[in-house]
Amino acid sequence: MKRITLIVLLISFFTFAQLRRELPITKDSDSAYWMEYRNKTYETVNDKDIFFRLQTPCVSIEVSKRKGDLKGTVEFFAKEIDEFKDSTGVFKRKFNFDSDKTLRIFKLIDSLKINSIPSDKFIPKWHQGFDGITYRFEYKDSIQHSFKNYWTPKKQENLEEAVRIQNFVEVVNEIVESEKLSKIFQNEIPFRSWSCNGVCVSRAMTKKESREYKKKKRKFRKKNAG
Repeated sequence: MKRITLIVLLISFFTFAQLRRELPITKDSDSAYWMEYRNKTYETVNDKDIFFRLQTPCVSIEVSKRKGDLKGTVEFFAKEIDEFKDSTGVFKRKFNFDSDKTLRIFKLIDSLKINSIPSDKFIPKWHQGFDGITYRFEYKDSIQHSFKNYWTPKKQENLEEAVRIQNFVEVVNEIVESEKLSKIFQNEIPFRSWSCNGVCVSRAMTKKESREYKKKKRKFRKKNAG
């Protein structure tokens, strides 16, 4: 009976995948990451001919191509810290960038052969840790779909794959002007204190700034109440 149930579930899964035209993930992907995020990300990338996402806990950079149309976005995240409340807010801000920058990123993916690098758990001598940053790469085209993790390439003692990943991340951030956009984002954050990737930030405010901050925070909460 259990065997029959398992077969039925497998048939249902593959039928569902076919109806969604879902591509199998590559063998060098992180399957645990895929199972956690597949339903959250699938609809986002399904209608794209080519899609790539570079994500950290603080920022997501996406580039896509659909019927010749190139698009790129940078989205920042900040989680509120409020010791007086059980439920805190998350502030997001998305910026678009032009097709020229999108094309440069796609060319960089090809030139550095980023898609040929397996998820870090498949790379010998790539060690894991807690005090660092994990980069998550998602790539989809007409024949493949991959989800890969890379924990803190800078701490990998000059592994060839780590050097390529770190170089790629740095150049992508330069192309999209992440530092400049991050400053704009931080100035708009409606929280007095917030965190991102384990780093906590608190603003020191004058009385005037504190009043403005409270107005901004009320506006943010009113907007997100519904």
